[in-house]
Amino acid sequence: MSEGTVAENDVIGRFKKSNTADIQVSVVPWEGNNYLDIREVLPGPDGCTYTKKGIRFRADLAGDLVELLGQLTTESQETHGEAV
Repeated sequence: MSEGTVAENDVIGRFKKSNTADIQVSVVPWEGNNYLDIREVLPGPDGCTYTKKGIRFRADLAGDLVELLGQLTTESQETHGEAV
């Protein structure tokens, strides 16, 4: 994957990872398909730039990912009590 600026993708969400980095979720078109890109971004004077830390997969698999994450959250709550 090549590095790029945030403006190249359709950003659908972002949340704070730390004081210096955010996690951004984008939809990226490539070869006639849409891909979901979850990537660390660093703010800078010329906008934000990607780091190489992230994952990209076909957008039609997003439902499966959400289901899996829901199972992990439920298992974690059952094992460790309610999430804070």
